[in-house]
Amino acid sequence: MYEVEKDPADRREFQRTKGACELLCGGKIYELKDWSAGGCAVQGLNDMKEGDTAEVTLRVFGPRSSLTQVATAKVVRIDPDGVALQFTDLKVEERDLLLIAQGAFSENVFVMDLSEEQVI
Repeated sequence: MYEVEKDPADRREFQRTKGACELLCGGKIYELKDWSAGGCAVQGLNDMKEGDTAEVTLRVFGPRSSLTQVATAKVVRIDPDGVALQFTDLKVEERDLLLIAQGAFSENVFVMDLSEEQVI
């Protein structure tokens, strides 16, 4: 019996999501196609090739706050639509903060209202 090779998207450890988020790399700001606590997909970065690494800053914007996380990112795939990056050096606490931000700020997961008037 033959085993079908999985699409790289099926091997992800963390769910990707969309939302107000940007990536800073090499002094430039890039809009993200999607992101997760494990990596992101970005258009641009045309000067990078598979296996390259760079220090990046991920900024996730919420309704009343934002989160900024610095990480080392490795290019794991290049598609016609963009570049897939994997965060390689995040501590457990940093990854947990990204997971919290993903849940609180993202368009397609859920939105958490932390105002005093709303209790969810």
